[in-house]
Amino acid sequence: MLTAEKMLISRLIYTLLICSCLHLMGCVGAGNEKTAIPPPYTAEISQEREEAQLAFLSDCIRNRIDLANSYYHRARIYTQRYQFELALSDINHAISTKDNVGEYYLLRGKINRELNHLDAAMQDVERAEALQQNDPKLYVLMADILQEKNKINESSRYLNAILSLAPYDASAHYVKGMLQMKTGDTLAGLKSIEHALELNPRLFRGYSSAYQLYLSQNDPENALRILGKGLEYFPGNTEVIINLARFLKDHHRPDSSLIYYRELRLRDKENLELAADMADAYFKNRNYQEALQIYEEIETQNPNFPLINYYIGACQEKLWRWNTAKAYYVKELELSPGSPEARQGLWRISQLENERLETSENRDQNQDQLRTLDDSRIRISPILPRQIQD
Repeated sequence: MLTAEKMLISRLIYTLLICSCLHLMGCVGAGNEKTAIPPPYTAEISQEREEAQLAFLSDCIRNRIDLANSYYHRARIYTQRYQFELALSDINHAISTKDNVGEYYLLRGKINRELNHLDAAMQDVERAEALQQNDPKLYVLMADILQEKNKINESSRYLNAILSLAPYDASAHYVKGMLQMKTGDTLAGLKSIEHALELNPRLFRGYSSAYQLYLSQNDPENALRILGKGLEYFPGNTEVIINLARFLKDHHRPDSSLIYYRELRLRDKENLELAADMADAYFKNRNYQEALQIYEEIETQNPNFPLINYYIGACQEKLWRWNTAKAYYVKELELSPGSPEARQGLWRISQLENERLETSENRDQNQDQLRTLDDSRIRISPILPRQIQD
């Protein structure tokens, strides 16, 4: 009897094993049928993932699920997207919910560093270190803050230790470049910053610093190259586009700069500084009527905008409306006594008026000379009456 039961149990186990194997094979087959090569990574895919993550984390925050961690992760995404004000708000919420996590303070230190809140960033870094946060990025951030505060020796000590532990850290090489530049070795500094950008092409501050350094070295070709590379990795970044537009305008390519200025104006129509830059580009491109229209819009919104009356007067001068131009120059002098720009504008118009007057007098003299032609050396025979033949 026991033997029969054992045989029955064995058969049942054997049957179950076969069914399980068949089921697994079916799952694998079905999986193979649906297998597809994943699409290549693109910025669009990355943005879609970030949007999905933000939506998920926002739902978690709304439903108060793991609140501190949800705020922290959403702040990280905002930081990656360079939306630092939103990131700072979220990380502050995370820390107010749970104030004993070193990672939270490290992230807030990075955000404060990007916002140039150096003292607050240093406090966050020190708090993160006290909470046993030993990430090398902590010391890179500390070295970066110290070099920004011109504490060169302290920053160098941290940096040397970091480079021995993390020789391929892009931020460390960026800090190294800034230290080299501040100690007078600009070429070595540029080389280090360029190396940092090779290690991490999305190190935004690297592009800005390298661009300014190349301009200071009177190297417009490399400055433009860095801006182009920055625009490649940050196509929608306002700071990169503004720098590119201003570079083209200041290097005798105002027509090209207007392409970027128009894009910027569509994004921010209330920015009067940007509007004045765009009007200057139109002026340098000899489109004085468009420049005048923008300057008049600025005057309407802010009559006290610096030198606005001079700019309008300069446009009127180029359009040969000298009396109107003089009125604006006089108005600028009333608002800013001794303004060299307005005084120079009045001087230019007086010179133009004198030239016109001299030209008019010369023309009158030439006409008089034609009427009083010197005929002393010309023999003129009198006209005799016609003889009448018989």
